[in-house]
Formats: sequence, C-alpha cells, structure tokens
Amino acid sequence: MISRSNIALKEWAVTIKALDEGIQTILFRKGGIHEEGREFRIEHDRFLLYPTYEHQREELLKDKFRKELYTILHDLNDTKTLKIRNWATISHIAEITQMAQINALSPYYIWNNDYLYERLKWRPRKPLYMLFLKVYRLLEPKTIVIIPEYSGCKSWVNMRKEFSLVESRPVLNDHEFDQSLETIKSILQKSLFSV
Repeated sequence: MISRSNIALKEWAVTIKALDEGIQTILFRKGGIHEEGREFRIEHDRFLLYPTYEHQREELLKDKFRKELYTILHDLNDTKTLKIRNWATISHIAEITQMAQINALSPYYIWNNDYLYERLKWRPRKPLYMLFLKVYRLLEPKTIVIIPEYSGCKSWVNMRKEFSLVESRPVLNDHEFDQSLETIKSILQKSLFSV
C-alpha cells in the first residue's frame, strides 16, 4: 500500500467539503481546457484532494449548498497557500452517457442538474466519468504554497513535496461506505466497474 503521495486531484473546495463530511462519495469528470486532448484521464487511483476556488459559482449548486460556498469564500483570507485536508482512492468508475443517469444520481451530489447536463453535452461523443471515492481525512492538514505550476484548468497536479497518508481516518466507516456503494450500484445497475 502506498503510504505517501505528491499527486493531487483538483476539485472545487465546496465539493471537497461535501466529500469530507460524507455528504458525497462521487465526482464527475470529462476534461479541462489544459488537459491533454482536453480529455480527463484516470492516471492515478490514490491521490490527495486539492481544493480549488476557480469556477465554483453558487448558481451551479443546489440551493441548500449555496451557503456552504459563501462560507468557504468568506473564510478565504490567504490566496498564496492552501490546506490539503483529504486524500482518496477510486473504488469504482462508471461512464455516464444519459441524462436519466444524472437524474437518478441527483440525491448524491451537491451540484444542480443543469450543470451536469452541460458537462454531459460538452463533447457528446465522450462519456462523463463518475468516480466513486473512498475519502480519508488527514489528522493534521498540510499547508502548501501555491505555485504557478499548480494553477490552470487541469485535473492532476504533481506537487513538489510528498505527504504521508498514514495519519488519516476514513470519512465513512466500512459499513457506511459499502451502503453508499450499493446504493450507487443499484442506481447504475451494471455500468459500474471497479478499478
């Protein structure tokens, strides 16, 4: 088992908060402006979660999560450093190709459906990947200095320093995690496959 990592997946800070609180166990990915070929690739199955503050907008969230975004942005005092609080492993992946799948998964994520419909419609021949994550909370958050090579619309960041993953606890216990996985599996039926 890998006990250290310098690989991070960038995600909205408000989404990482939902992952950290066990509200959400899934992420969606299609590609970014600076991704090679503008496509998302699953390059790693274990990674730190790097909170981003770009592109997150309250109109892209369900009403009940908009206050969380306001709190996160209001508390953002330092734009030169950030705290890494979590890491995750990808347990299962699904290719989302239909709006009906997005609708069925709606209770299990914080974004509004219109946002995900747009992600699905963008480059329609490419699937929208749903990643089912097991998320861990670092017992001691790590502060990093934000450098230019970490910036931009890309999913993966190779950080200059490795961080230990050992001193951490799963956000969901095994029973809660298995229950959440079974729920997502039942929604997607046969389209979910393990990494």
